[in-house]
Amino acid sequence: MRKKSNNPLNNTTLTIGGMVVALGTLLYTGFVRGPGWKRTHIGAGVALTGLSLWHASQQAKYARLDKQGAVRELRELRQKKKENAPSDEPHNKALRKTSRQSSA
Repeated sequence: MRKKSNNPLNNTTLTIGGMVVALGTLLYTGFVRGPGWKRTHIGAGVALTGLSLWHASQQAKYARLDKQGAVRELRELRQKKKENAPSDEPHNKALRKTSRQSSA
């Protein structure tokens, strides 16, 4: 299981909240007119783009870690099955004898 990070930059809720604020600012500044709003509009667009990229990279990282964890668990499960499985050696020897006799 993944350890919870205390780093606020890795917090998905904070990233999504920032995206909501940036989108709201972008929407509002797109409708109002006046000096100075153009810079705010551009800044909000840049912030939204940056936060979206950050969010996507975090989701990709978590998906990769989850996939690696699932693969690791599957390998461990297979290893446990191998260790717990009864030996098939006598059965395999008998099969080899019958296959030699039928091919001859």
